[in-house]
Amino acid sequence: MLNLHKVRQFRRALDPVPELEGFDAETGLAGRELLLERVERQWKWCRDHKQTICLMMVNVDHFGAYRAVYGRTAANAALARIAETISECCRRRADFAGRVREDEFAVLLADAPLEGARQVAERIRLGVYANAGEPDRDGNDPLTASIGVACTVPSSSRFVMSLVHNADRAMKRAKESGRNRVVMHDDA
Repeated sequence: MLNLHKVRQFRRALDPVPELEGFDAETGLAGRELLLERVERQWKWCRDHKQTICLMMVNVDHFGAYRAVYGRTAANAALARIAETISECCRRRADFAGRVREDEFAVLLADAPLEGARQVAERIRLGVYANAGEPDRDGNDPLTASIGVACTVPSSSRFVMSLVHNADRAMKRAKESGRNRVVMHDDA
């Protein structure tokens, strides 16, 4: 996947004013609207081709406490490192990542097996800890990632928002069960 963080830095060096339309200025990943648009398109493609679509919701654990201790500038730098980690874990051309909220990201994988999605999620989780997981000055918890993954083969009887909802529920279960973990949604 193209490392949009590096593209953004290069573009700023050439022309400091414009940003890539639809992309988050702080992280270089797709913005929420662009991400949701891509999820809709991939859902339709996977439905038409009877392929699996997977969505991961990645929440940065302890981000509010980190920002309170280190300040906004350091927190934004940590988010940029996390976005770069996510980008590096998205290795196929069809993989797509975006920023959903201040401390939340999403990763879209089309035509990916369940085990492949689990492996990507684990790479992201381990990468976040390695690149941003230092305890703060008071020894508080480091930045880690709680990741929820939902995979399904879309059908005409299901809606795309069910995928988003299921990934979000799995992410919340990851947070509730201790954080810094991957939880797969059981799509029974």
